This record gives sequence, C-alpha cells and structure tokens, in this order.
Amino acid sequence: MQSSTRKSIACPTLSNDDNPTGLAGLIRAPWAITIESFENLISIYAAHLRSPKVDIEAFEKRTGFSLATPRADYQVDRGVAVISFDGLIAPKANLLTRVCGATSAQWVAGQVNAAIADPLVKSIILVIDSPGGSVSGSPELAQIVFDAARKKPVVAYSDGMLLSAAYWIGSAANAVYISGPTVHVGSIGIVATHSHDPASSLGQTEIVAGRYKRIATSLAPLSAAGAAYMQDQVNYLYEVFVNAVALYRGVTPEHAAAHMAEGRMFIGKQAIDAGLVDEISPLGALVSAMASNPGAFAKRRRITGHRAIGARAQGTAPKQLTSQGSQFIAPRVLTANEQADAAVAYSKQHGIGIVQALKTLGFAT
Repeated sequence: MQSSTRKSIACPTLSNDDNPTGLAGLIRAPWAITIESFENLISIYAAHLRSPKVDIEAFEKRTGFSLATPRADYQVDRGVAVISFDGLIAPKANLLTRVCGATSAQWVAGQVNAAIADPLVKSIILVIDSPGGSVSGSPELAQIVFDAARKKPVVAYSDGMLLSAAYWIGSAANAVYISGPTVHVGSIGIVATHSHDPASSLGQTEIVAGRYKRIATSLAPLSAAGAAYMQDQVNYLYEVFVNAVALYRGVTPEHAAAHMAEGRMFIGKQAIDAGLVDEISPLGALVSAMASNPGAFAKRRRITGHRAIGARAQGTAPKQLTSQGSQFIAPRVLTANEQADAAVAYSKQHGIGIVQALKTLGFAT
C-alpha cells in the first residue's frame, strides 16, 4: 500500500511549467485523490518552484538513461487479460507519468481497448493500487471500462488502495474484488486548491475581460467570489462522481451519497458492507474462476440496501463457484423496478431516452 505514496514523494523537480498537461497544469485542476497524496503532490510542486529545474530530455540524452518507467502491456492467463496499474492517475502521458511513476489514463484506455479487440482474451481483470488522481480523464476512462464490460467480462481488483479516481474507474467494472481485510477503498470526493505567492506576483498585472475569467487568479489572494466559484465547480464534479458510482453499483444517487461517499475511506469488509466491493478473493483464485467460467462475470453486479449482496443486472444466476478455497457467491437478478431506476439514472446522466438506456444497460425492453 505504500508503493504509490512512495512514488509520489520521490518525484524530482520538473521543467515545462507552461505545459497545461504538465505538473503545473495538473496541480491547478480538480483532483479525486486522498488528501495525504494530494498534500504530497502539493509539496512536490512547492519544491519544484523553489529548486533548479531538471531538463529531462537533456539528462536522458547526456546519460543515455531513460527516466521513464515503462509499463508492461497486459498479460493473458488462460484467456484472462490482466491489466495492472498503480500510483497517481493522470489524463495522459506527461512529465508526471514519466518521472513520478504515475499512470496515464490514456494508456489504460489503450490496454482495455486492445484486450477487447484481442481474440485470445475472454475476460479482463483491472489490477489497481492507486490513491486516485486527476478528475481530467477519469470519467472518460470509467466509461470505456463500462462499455468494455458489455462486450467481455471485466472485473476490478485491488490488493492495496482503490481510492477516489481509482474507485471511479474500478466501479465501472462488472464487479469489484479486493485481496483481503486491510485494502482501502472509497474516498469518493473532490479536492481543488488555490495558491497565492505574493513574491511571484510582484510586478505582474492582469488585464482581463469577463467577470469569471480570472476570478480565482493565483496573482492575488482568493476572494470570497473566487472561493464560491471554485466551490461550485467542486460541488458539480462531486455530483458527477457520486452519480457515476450510483449508476455503476446499481443504487440511487441518494443512497450512494449517504452510504458510500462524502470522502469516507472503507477498509476490507467495511467496503463490502457499504456496497463498494463485492467479494474478497486472492488474485490467483479470481483469475482461475474467470478462466474456467467467464460467463459468471458477464453481468453487472448490483447491490441493494446498505450491504453488497452480489446482485447482477440480469440473466440466470450461475452456480456457486469454488476456486482454490475462495467462494464466489451466486448473484441475484435485478427486479423490473430496479432495472427501471438504473435506466432512469443512466438516461439523465447521458441525455438519452429511457428505452435507449435500457438497451445500453442490457435490460430487456
């Protein structure tokens, strides 16, 4: 569980502050991440501003040593594609992913799409150990996972952390598994920051048009109007996050907000009781179960009430599976009313009709 945090802290100071997809641009954007990891990121950026900058390209050219940490493509085990990623999640490959060990959402999307197109792949496991990451790119990746799970069985798995943006992505799978009773899950929330350094703003004057163009400028202390504007944006993103989790886990947004969100972190069985996780299983047992019967994971798990009960979207409940001593509980079929509620939520989120939403979710119409 400490590996992701360690990667964040170890990040050296970087150049290219003007790059909107670099470290500076990401720092100013909203994040779905644990507060500890976000504070680490802020401290890295503060050190970056104070220290001489590393010219990454010049260093690599001079030494012949690449600072990039290449990620291995998915591995196929008996028809199961295992896609592993960890650390902070950033929207695309940049200096943060090159040096700090962060994961590019763009890279994960490419892996998922490649596995879907691979005829040797019958099902997919996303093995995730992450404290979260940037809001930018996370909902799009979650949608890719959600769409992929309608084509081939997709399961999310964690043996460390499945938090914030990482849970946003993982919850889009048909089911969520963890390795044991100490895995941290949840932390559904949004954080943004405003920094003002008087020394850096000396001699600078901004000329703007438009009331909200620079209402939260870093060249001046945050005003009440600027704080309210930022809070409105954070509130909106939080609502989008909660609604997505509600859709993926088959509950109402009100239930997700009351029992699964508010930035709370759940550990092990707490996450199962809250409905964020379906089962505890060793990774090897899960791979074996998906390899022997991928159809058992082809339908979406759903929960009811305040406790996960392994409900799936539709279809006949498969027989109970036992693999290497780990039990996989037979799912319950959603009622017609539960299917309707899920379709209404999906139609509102994506601006489509109820009938189209029912078909997209795989419900009978």
